[in-house]
Amino acid sequence: MSSSVVPPQWAAGKGPRATHGDTTTRNDSWEERAAVEMSTWCALCDPERSAEGAELRGQLESALRALSEEQQIVIALRALHGLDYQAIAAELGVPVGTVRSRLNRARAALCEELARWT
Repeated sequence: MSSSVVPPQWAAGKGPRATHGDTTTRNDSWEERAAVEMSTWCALCDPERSAEGAELRGQLESALRALSEEQQIVIALRALHGLDYQAIAAELGVPVGTVRSRLNRARAALCEELARWT
């Protein structure tokens, strides 16, 4: 995968399919939550906190890039897009058990990568 942990078609605004007749995607609710969080804290108001956040984001992005593409995708679908196991399985066209296994392996690999930073 490229430098982003989001598949290219999603970066182009074509996110995961809505599931179970939903008219909004999980992305919308994440954006709403992010807007609320940003309204209660402004990184520009606290440079030290902003620098720490940037460093942590960089470390996390580096650790995510070290994962396989398959691992990056399941982590992105679960953590960034908020999809449940069944929705991820439908999106990828694999059984739910495969999603659980891939997520377990991806989380373990991510923990190993992040441990290198501590």
